[in-house]
Amino acid sequence: MADYVKLFSNYVPFKTTIEQFKMLNAGLINKSIVISNTIGHLLAFIPLGLIMAIGWKQKWQCHLAIVGFVALLIEMLQLFLRIGSFDVDAILLDVLGYFIGFCFVYTVNKYLIRKDVHDV
Repeated sequence: MADYVKLFSNYVPFKTTIEQFKMLNAGLINKSIVISNTIGHLLAFIPLGLIMAIGWKQKWQCHLAIVGFVALLIEMLQLFLRIGSFDVDAILLDVLGYFIGFCFVYTVNKYLIRKDVHDV
């Protein structure tokens, strides 16, 4: 198990993402792999950001702790169940996806509240 963990773990932020973009530019990797690894992680957690911003009125720091824990748990399960790897990039992209969803709701709410005030 220790060899598997060592072989399939990345703890350096954005190491995998940068390597994939370099390989893409060199023509060594398919574009769909890079898209699924970057955009896929972002898109997977945007709905969570939307839901948490709409339905759970806690401070964003509480949301961040939960989202970070969920992303970390997913990465650890992949590694220990040997169905994938542990990559800190995935956790960072998942959290960024959450923030995109959260900021979208926050911005829409702010715009709608301002619009309602100006219409009166």
